[in-house]
Amino acid sequence: MIFSYLILGHLLGDFILQPAKLVEWKMRSKKGIFVHALIHFITNLVIFSPLIYNGYTAMIPISFGVSFIHFWIDSAKISYDLRHDNKVTPFVLDQLLHLVVIIMAYAVSLKYAFQIPNTDFFRFYANFVIINFMSLIIFASMF
Repeated sequence: MIFSYLILGHLLGDFILQPAKLVEWKMRSKKGIFVHALIHFITNLVIFSPLIYNGYTAMIPISFGVSFIHFWIDSAKISYDLRHDNKVTPFVLDQLLHLVVIIMAYAVSLKYAFQIPNTDFFRFYANFVIINFMSLIIFASMF
């Protein structure tokens, strides 16, 4: 569930919650990249808020770590993009690095034995089919 939510948060932050104006701002200023990373952090906090509310506050530093590293990965990619014409290879590498960070964050989260309350909300919240379907819809909308 955590891995699926980390993927969903990444897709939301990088594709749904990143309008063209933010992309342009990121190309001009580190402040734009910071705002983009902040959007990732807030998105993850919202996604993980039911867990955080139920005592799994470790999701806060995990979300922060993912967002902090996201800032540096995007900074490096944009720095490269500004000096080169090839945009496809850096984009793919950027996304692969984000995936590695997500896998690492998931590995860190494994040390927490999540006890999900047995309520209708949490049965819905922890439903892999729903989480992965939302990610699939976002991914499909990119093409």
